[in-house]
Amino acid sequence: MAYERDKTTSLVYRTTSTAAPLHFEQSCTDRPAIMNDLTTLLSRITSQTKLYLTASSEDARKALVRTVRRLYLFLETPIETTLRLNWADRASACCIQAGVKLHLFEKLSQTVPKSSRQLADEVRADAVLLSRILKHLVAMDYLNEVEADQYTSTKFTEALADPKISSAWPFMNDAVEPAVIGWPEYLEMSGFRNPSNPLDGPFQHGHQTKVHFFDMLAAKPGLAKDFNNHMLGYGTGRKIWYEPECYPVQERLISGMDADSPLLVDIGGGVGRDITEFRARFPLGGTCILQELPEVAKEAKVGDGVEAGEGARAYYMHSVLHDWPDAKVIEILSNITRAMKRGYSKILINENVIPAEDAYWMTTGLDIMMLMLFASTERTEETWRALLEQAGLKITHVCHYETGSESLIEAELA
Repeated sequence: MAYERDKTTSLVYRTTSTAAPLHFEQSCTDRPAIMNDLTTLLSRITSQTKLYLTASSEDARKALVRTVRRLYLFLETPIETTLRLNWADRASACCIQAGVKLHLFEKLSQTVPKSSRQLADEVRADAVLLSRILKHLVAMDYLNEVEADQYTSTKFTEALADPKISSAWPFMNDAVEPAVIGWPEYLEMSGFRNPSNPLDGPFQHGHQTKVHFFDMLAAKPGLAKDFNNHMLGYGTGRKIWYEPECYPVQERLISGMDADSPLLVDIGGGVGRDITEFRARFPLGGTCILQELPEVAKEAKVGDGVEAGEGARAYYMHSVLHDWPDAKVIEILSNITRAMKRGYSKILINENVIPAEDAYWMTTGLDIMMLMLFASTERTEETWRALLEQAGLKITHVCHYETGSESLIEAELA
C-alpha cells in the first residue's frame, strides 16, 4: 500500500489489491473563492444593509442574514463545512447543553470577565473540563474571551439564562436526539419512504418505543415543561396573527358576530398564551374558550379548558395540525366542521405555509423535525387547499405576513 502524488497534485490512494484506485481531488476541499462571485455577494450585502437600516423590517433583516450566511459558506471550503457540521456544531450543542445543566450562563456577565476557575467554583464543576467547554464556545463566537482565561457572555449566551431559550437544549437532548440518531437506520428499513404513521416513525425507532410523542411528554413532566418553555421561546418575537398588518380581525370576525355565541375557540392552545393575548387586545363580547388536554390546561392562566358550544364565530388552531399526518388532520377538521354554522363560522389555521420556491431555513428545519417526531410535515399552500377540501372546507383567505414565519389560513364550510 502506498500514497503517491501525481502531476496534477491529486492524491491517489494505491493498493496492491485488484480494486480500482480511489482518487481524491484536493481542489474539491480547498477551492478558493471566485472573485467575481465574492464581489457580487459583498455588493448585495451592502445594498441589503442600507435597506435594513432604512426599513428596520424583519424581512429586510432576514434577507441580510441569509446573504451573510451565503458569504460565509462561499468563503468556507467544503472540508471546513464538513468538519464544522460534524465536529464543531455538534460539540457546540453538547457544550451548551452542559452549560444549561450547570446554570453556567446565569453566572456569566456581558461586562465583568470571569475566569474558568472562578466559574467552576460557582457552578461546582471541574475547572479543566469547564475550561475546555468555554474555549470551544469562544471559538464558535458564542462567548467572548477578553483576555487569556477571562470570559464574558454574548447576546446569545445572555439569553440562555431564560428558560424560554435554554429549555430547547434539554428538550432536544432527551426527546429529539434519539430520533436523530435512529432515523438513518429507520429510513433504510422503510426503503426511504416518507413516514405517515405517528406510532411508527423515527421517534419510535430511536426511542425503542411504540408510544406517541405526546404520550411520552405526559409520562415525563420535566420533559413536558421543557417542551412548553421551548414553544414559548419559538413564539418570541414573531408577528401575531391578529395584528392589523396580518389578519383583519375587525373586518372578518368582529363584524357580523353573534354576541350570544362564542367568539373564539382555541383548540390545542397550550397554556393559553394566544387566547390570553387575543382577549387582551379585543376585550369584546363573546366568550373565548381554551380547549386542551387536562395536564396542559392546568398550567394555563385562563382557567380550565371547557367544551366549545356549537356555532362559534371562529375555531382557531396554532401549530396543531402540523403535528399530524394527513389522515389525522382530515379527521380533526371533520370533527370541527360538525360544530360549525354554515356561512358564519370560520376555521383559522395558524401554521407554516412553505412557499413553492425559496423556502426559509427555519421552516424547512422544522419540517424535518416534524418528520422525525410525528411522521408529519409542514405544508405548502397547494397541499393545505387539497387537505381542507377533503374535510369539506374551502380556503377563503390566506395571510402571509413575514418571511419564515407562520401564516394564517381562513376556511369556511364548502
